[in-house]
Amino acid sequence: MDKNEEIRFAEFFTEWLNETCNADYRTIPNNNENKIDKEIDVYAKSESGLQQLNFQVVTSEGILRREEGRLRSISKKTGNNVVTGKLIDLDKEWIKKAIKDKEKKYSAEVKKSLILLIQKEIGPLFNENYFKKHFEKFKNSDFKGIYLMHLPLFKENSSHPHNGQILKIKEVEFHVKTDL
Repeated sequence: MDKNEEIRFAEFFTEWLNETCNADYRTIPNNNENKIDKEIDVYAKSESGLQQLNFQVVTSEGILRREEGRLRSISKKTGNNVVTGKLIDLDKEWIKKAIKDKEKKYSAEVKKSLILLIQKEIGPLFNENYFKKHFEKFKNSDFKGIYLMHLPLFKENSSHPHNGQILKIKEVEFHVKTDL
């Protein structure tokens, strides 16, 4: 994934976080990734001194696009729509694999400060109840936080238009400002 894509996903998450938690984060790309903090793609810093957030953006769109094409081909040949259910199962499996791969890759110390932003751009939104049920065990992960993200898709670009979605697998406890 290129740096612009990482920034785009981190900005979507940061905007959601600022709105949800009354925070004031701004994203800053890690342009020294080859030398400093190799595991961090993008930082989020607060103007008011809230904790710094360190994001690792995880992608799998290549796998999903290949599988979606294969399933659409089967659907055309058979006349049955096999795409939707299979993609939900595929979503679940690639997300589990992505989390497990990152758990193996990083030390416990690194994971304590790292928030995984697992992205999806194609297909329908995540089924919230389905994913909560299947990802319960990751709430005990050493990562600081794990979120599933689906960027907004607009009508002209998709058969599944929506305003985006963020699901919490492991939620970060944010220390937010209060207006007192």
